Amino acid sequence: MMGALTPRAMPDLTELQRCTLAAVAERILPSEDGPGALETGAASYVAAALSEERLRDWGPLFTHGLDQIEEIAHQALGMDFSAAGPDQQDDVLHRLQSLPEPAIRHFFTRLIRFCVEGFVGPPGSGGNRDGLGWRSVGYPPDGMDIDGCRSAGPAQETP
Repeated sequence: MMGALTPRAMPDLTELQRCTLAAVAERILPSEDGPGALETGAASYVAAALSEERLRDWGPLFTHGLDQIEEIAHQALGMDFSAAGPDQQDDVLHRLQSLPEPAIRHFFTRLIRFCVEGFVGPPGSGGNRDGLGWRSVGYPPDGMDIDGCRSAGPAQETP
């Protein structure tokens, strides 16, 4: 489990890459039938996780992947990924997934995993803002510490 993080931008990401990351996270976890990546801060979690020392080596993989998404968006749509509509964004992501490059496949798999972690992981790790992800999957955040464990509360006497 990750230690408590404060969401911060990865210094290696450009503003365009941060916008792309947020838009991709919103397509992976859309807000159509409840809270999604936007409401739970999943993209902030991903950026914070990648800023951790143990994951810093993944930065080039993620910047390359985000740049590929933008390249496909500009070739196919003539615009930034974040400016495209949901159906257009999905088309770009399908094109990305069909690329034969193993690094891109690894990037996309990792991105999905990180987004899900940011959606339902412990709020103290930088995502799952206000326990919204937990609530949406039926896991009651009331009485939980930020690490996802039940609060100890007062000690109970054994009869």
